[in-house]
Parts: sequence; C-alpha cells; structure tokens
Amino acid sequence: MAKVLTGTSIGILLAMLVGAGASRSYSQTAASGSSRVPTLKRLETAYLKQAHEDVAALAAKRQAVSLKTGFQDLRCIIHAHSYLSHDSRGTIAEIAAAAKSAGVAAVLLTNHPKTDVDVVTAGQTDAVDGVMFFAGSETNGFLVFPGDGKLPLLNVGEQELVKSIGNSHGLIFIAHPEEHKDWSLTGLTGTEIYNTHADFKDESELVAALRPSDAAGYGKLLSVLGGFKAYPQECFAALFDPPAENLARFDELAKDGSPAAIAGNDSHQNTGFVLKGESDSKIAVEDPLGERLGTLDAVKNPILKTLFGEPVPGKELMRRILDPYPVSFHYVSTHVLVKEQSRDEILRSLKAGRTYVAFDWIADPTGFAFLITTGSLTGTMGSSVKEEGDRAKRQDH
Repeated sequence: MAKVLTGTSIGILLAMLVGAGASRSYSQTAASGSSRVPTLKRLETAYLKQAHEDVAALAAKRQAVSLKTGFQDLRCIIHAHSYLSHDSRGTIAEIAAAAKSAGVAAVLLTNHPKTDVDVVTAGQTDAVDGVMFFAGSETNGFLVFPGDGKLPLLNVGEQELVKSIGNSHGLIFIAHPEEHKDWSLTGLTGTEIYNTHADFKDESELVAALRPSDAAGYGKLLSVLGGFKAYPQECFAALFDPPAENLARFDELAKDGSPAAIAGNDSHQNTGFVLKGESDSKIAVEDPLGERLGTLDAVKNPILKTLFGEPVPGKELMRRILDPYPVSFHYVSTHVLVKEQSRDEILRSLKAGRTYVAFDWIADPTGFAFLITTGSLTGTMGSSVKEEGDRAKRQDH
C-alpha cells in the first residue's frame, strides 16, 4: 500500500511555535505562576519595551535561507473587511497602502453580505500599486471566493454551500474554527488555524479596560492607549494565545487530503477611541465607526483639561485606532508558495494547500520550508510523496 507523506501541518506547527516563543517578555512566567503573562501586564511599558528589543535583536541575527524549494514565497492577507462591510469604513487606498508597507503581495477581501449589493461582484479585483486584490465574502461561517465572481444562494445548508462554491471553481475556507460545528464537510479548500478577532474575544480583562465606567477606569484606559501609541505592534501582539484546538482540527482535516491552512487577519480597522469636544466642558467618546460610547466631564476630571485643554465643540481631541490595517497586516499572514506571481497561480496554490502561517511581526519568515525527502525525491507543503516498495513518486497538487 502506498504511504503518503505530507508536511503541511507539521510545517505550520513549527512556524507557529517559533512565533509563539520568540519574545521572552511575553512568554516568561508571571508572578502568579502561570506560564502566560496576563495581557494587561503585557501592555505595561516595561513589557512592551522588552518585546520591542527582543524583536530588534532577532532581526539583527536573521540569516538568508539557502534551502531551495522551486517556489516563490508570497505574503497574503486573507480575511479583511473594507467599506463594503457594515462594520468597517476602510478604503481600498488605505488597504493597499497598508499591504504595501507590510510587504504583502495580495489581499483577499471578505466583506459581509449586504441586501442591496453583491459584495463579491462589487469588490475590488484590480491591482493597486502592485498589490493584487481578490473579492470574497465572510458568510455562513465561511470565507468564500466564488469562481464566477458572484455570491451563490446563501439560505442553504453548509454542505450545499461548499458544493456550490466548488462547482464555480472557487475557494471556501472555514472561518472562526472555534465556532464551527460540522467537521465532516467535504470539498473545503481549507480552514483558518488562527483568527485575530477570536484571540481578542477571550481577553475579558482587556475588554473591561477598554470599556471604563468611572474616572479610575478612564485613567487606566488612557495609560493603555499611551502604550498603543508608543508600541502599536507589540500591543497588538499582546493578545496572542497558541491556537492548539485549531491546529488539532486542521490535522484531522489533513488526514484526507492537503487542505490549506490560513491565518484569519479579520482586519476591520474599527476598534479604538475618538474623543471630540462638546459644550459645557464635555467630551464625547466614540468608536471609529462613529458610534457613541460615552461622555467625559472635564470639570469633574481636571486631568482631561491638562491633556487636551478646554474642549471645543466639534473639535477632535484624540484618535487612537487599535487595529489599523498596517499593524494588523504586519502581525500575522498566510504565506503562499507559488511558481509565479499571478492571480491564477495564487488560487492554484491555495487549492493545493501550499501555505504556511507566520507571525511576521516577530521576524521575516520568507524562505521557510518544510521538506520531506524519500530517496531522490523531495516534496514540500502541498505535495505528496508516495512510497511503493522501492519506488517513490511525488505529486504536486
């Protein structure tokens, strides 16, 4: 019987372990004895500064990889929202500029469906300043990229949706695997093994700090926001927890094929605070989408006048976006191995499972390779090497 050797899941695990352990300041033992330093502790200036120095030290030690695979390594962002989603105001120009600054070759947009427009048909597909765009949607617990450029019927069962995307020669990934129930589906392109938003949702202490109810709470919030201003990348990364359950689910999927493992950036650029002056020394607190979160009284809290002066009605006093596209894109990404840099080749490689996930904020992983060699044949992620007796055959999917 043929023995199939696949390297995808092990390669991903290695890349993620490197990312998880690289910063001493985030992984050292806390005073409580836990192996994970609490997030609010990680957000203290001393920890942020140490993380920043650790990353700089790693960058100084980086060496070019000499191992050759025959593939180019492209950084891609999968699961990003723009103005077409109800919960984002991001423009294509902003997304393209952020991708360019982070060294991203392609952005696969996943806007939420709308009743008045097909977000796939209306989505960006033309390249902008050298960054390729793909139009897709986050819907029904999946990230879908229909091959015919339009959303299919969505009021159907999960397996039927997977089948319809497959019939259009498109891509479909499980989104938010921590919420997914049916892991017996067939025809999937792959699954997220990490999702930034999901990693944030379990940060109860941080969420409470971002929603203060009294003067002391707002004082703590201003301290946290100061950290985000000084060390935005390190603050963003402070929420990290190893996605052990997601990796286990992926390994189960990989037993029956070569699914693509992807990072769900889940980028929205919609989290943060905007302070605006109002009459009677009041300050309005809004989120980046314009929703009012509360009101501050500069008379009762004189420190506000010290920080911002007398509030002027309508004047913006402060804007702190905690999840800007440049920071989100630089944090984690899906690396796609391609033979040439083109739209069709990226799609082919995703279908073949030629991917790995890396936390790029720690170090540039470009050139990472997980290889399996048997006899004279070598296979990399997305390939299979079959051994039959004394013969071996490689297949690139």
